[in-house]
Amino acid sequence: MNPRPRILFINHSGEMGGAEHSLLALARRLPVEAHVVVFSPGPLIERLREAGIAVERLEGAERLISLGAETTVATRLRGLLSLPGLLWRLVRRARASDLVYVNTKKAVLIAALAARLARRPLIWHQRDAMRRPGELTWRDGLSERLIVGLLNASACRIISVSRACADAFIAAGGQSSLPVVVHNGLDEKPSGNPSPPRSNNGLPEGAPLLGCFGRLTEGKGQADLIDALAEIPEAHLALVGSPLFGGQQIENDLRRRASALGGRIHFLGHRDDAPSLMKTMDVVVHPSSEFDSCPRVVLEALHAGRPVVATTVGGVPELIEDGVTGLLVPPKNPSSLAVAIRRLLANPEEARKLGAAGQRRAREHFALDRVVADVTREIDYCLRREQ
Repeated sequence: MNPRPRILFINHSGEMGGAEHSLLALARRLPVEAHVVVFSPGPLIERLREAGIAVERLEGAERLISLGAETTVATRLRGLLSLPGLLWRLVRRARASDLVYVNTKKAVLIAALAARLARRPLIWHQRDAMRRPGELTWRDGLSERLIVGLLNASACRIISVSRACADAFIAAGGQSSLPVVVHNGLDEKPSGNPSPPRSNNGLPEGAPLLGCFGRLTEGKGQADLIDALAEIPEAHLALVGSPLFGGQQIENDLRRRASALGGRIHFLGHRDDAPSLMKTMDVVVHPSSEFDSCPRVVLEALHAGRPVVATTVGGVPELIEDGVTGLLVPPKNPSSLAVAIRRLLANPEEARKLGAAGQRRAREHFALDRVVADVTREIDYCLRREQ
């Protein structure tokens, strides 16, 4: 076996989300010769190039990743007509590699087909939930059945970022022998960037400050947190993140909801220094209202030693032990969020202990070195199977 196997990483988006941050970290650290293909433009391409990692954009692939249940028949036909050419280009890349490693669910179909045609082993790094096809519309159900069927037939291994993710794949019809759980991890090396003073960002120095980090989307629960803040009149809230492309209406709705609280909510937008900014918060809140596989922001808060209040969605309870390394509350329940936040603000010693315990657990269980070792083991396993 080549001491530095050639790995073809495939990612549908060029934007920097949690999956893309993880891909960048793995491509930098794994003992492999990495080549990355993305389907759409974005800062990920430049970040990979800056790290010395070969990367290319598969021109025209946006048509494929836009084929959702809401697309018209004409759009679907145009996307399907482009499939053979795109697939052939990807097959050629796969044949020049030892293994195909698909990083996002939207890229699974074409990546699995390419790996199968190129006769290369396939790994899917599962960061998304699968859904039971019988509970979906026929279009969505067909998509899930295709993905599960191709993975059952083609995948050597599925690396699931949480037990909840793995269970969702199996419940959707996936083979139980395919998933292994490898929780996300972060690099423990200090960034060297000092935490900015609150005043630099228009935040109050003397008031209790809550932080909520992540994309402004309906499923992340920011509206529930704003409603909870109405029950904590002494506190301010920093919302750190921006909406997805085309999601400006969500931010507008949040701003309207926030206007009733008299300037206590601060919209800071996307920030590259979010981990440093996080350290200035009294409490970090992750109020997701839908399945969240293994949220990066929760791990960042734990590594930063911040007390965390989070909802019991997806893999979050695998990261936080309630009452030991943070506080867990049910989703879509602003009153429960408010009770947990008030508890930590009223008991700073408990908040400190939770933050310290969470940081110890993060360093022991959610470090990037451990992820790199686990993923390397699975890559080696799949390559040995091909010999």
